[in-house]
Amino acid sequence: MPQKRSHNIHAPAAPAGAQLDLPLGPPRAANGKKPRKEITTFTIVMILIFASVLVVTYIGNMVAVDRLVSEIAALERREADLKLQGENIRASINVLTSYMRIKRIATESLGLRHSGQQPLTLTVHGPAAGEGTP
Repeated sequence: MPQKRSHNIHAPAAPAGAQLDLPLGPPRAANGKKPRKEITTFTIVMILIFASVLVVTYIGNMVAVDRLVSEIAALERREADLKLQGENIRASINVLTSYMRIKRIATESLGLRHSGQQPLTLTVHGPAAGEGTP
């Protein structure tokens, strides 16, 4: 059978009156300050990658904003053109439906004349409601 080894887990006994000088925290440099961790190449590369992703994202957002601003300007110009076109159409409608124009066309083209009397009641005779025409 193999022999069992026993390990002494206790620190060696110090002589009476002696102090143990055991470090209680992380190791310190000779001047009492914590040693600085060195910046590794991997850390520098990761910082550069992160910074470049931020820069590319920022530039992409600026390009998108510029595109949207120009699109908004084009849409505002189109809106102004359409409003102007609507105003022109309303003006044309007002000209075409004016009383004087209709009166001129009625007298010159159709040979109608103004009677000078108030119109009488006009009754239209037609099929009664519900009757169909053959």
